[in-house]
Amino acid sequence: MKREMHNGASIYHQQLVEEITRLEWEMFSEVSNVGGQASCQRNNGTFGIMRKAQHSVWSDDTLESYKTDLLVAAVEQRNLMTCKYGYMMAKTFPEEYEGIKDQLPEIGAEKRELATMLTLQHNAWTKAVAAKYPHLCSLGRPLDDVEAGDGSWPSVENYFFCELLTYSNKTLRLCKRDFEEAEKRGENLALQILKEMARYRGYERLEDLESALSKRNG
Repeated sequence: MKREMHNGASIYHQQLVEEITRLEWEMFSEVSNVGGQASCQRNNGTFGIMRKAQHSVWSDDTLESYKTDLLVAAVEQRNLMTCKYGYMMAKTFPEEYEGIKDQLPEIGAEKRELATMLTLQHNAWTKAVAAKYPHLCSLGRPLDDVEAGDGSWPSVENYFFCELLTYSNKTLRLCKRDFEEAEKRGENLALQILKEMARYRGYERLEDLESALSKRNG
């Protein structure tokens, strides 16, 4: 039976995105930080926009698998957001990472290989987007670890790679399939995510948002 469509995506797909974002927020708001809760942990609106946009590009199968990852982690009392930020510290705060790395789940060979492969493709897509929309992309994180340098602000590359490390191998294999199918269609998934973010903020065309930022920046 054909599923009802809304804004180009099935209602079921949108429900999965909403459920996953809710589960992630429950974990994100519980992440412990030095100095107490960060301001972004009280901003559910921005968090929702960012996460829904990212999840929007995955297939239903991939979303279903990732939702299972989140539910299993919750039952096992593992906070996948805490794990992600912990892995990121290997690049941003290497000395502190040495003190916590034994508390993080070990990364198997298949997981690391899949995460590395997906990150390389995501990097290529992200850089292509940045070349076309420089003002918009300048508002975000450094694109890769080279651009980030020795700073504590994580790059898009580090953030994406370490998030993938929290996914199950099954979910990563499905992500790989989604990437391969996007490549066959000639689609840039990083661009699709950016378009979705802009839509959530009231812009139907990225060109309009880029133009507005260009004028603001003089």
